[in-house]
Amino acid sequence: MANPYDRLLTDLLNVLDAVDQACAHWQAVEAEMAEAAASESVAKLPQADLPGASPATPPALN
Repeated sequence: MANPYDRLLTDLLNVLDAVDQACAHWQAVEAEMAEAAASESVAKLPQADLPGASPATPPALN
């Protein structure tokens, strides 16, 4: 005769696995959203503010 708790433990492990997969999915979604927001922020910057970009007009020499 099988242990009556085997089925309960198996179901619990399946639920925990599903929760773990859902958390991993949402972490990936959040990372994608953060990356998209960061690239939108960079796209809105004036070109002179970007690292390594040369200004549109050179500074005046005195």
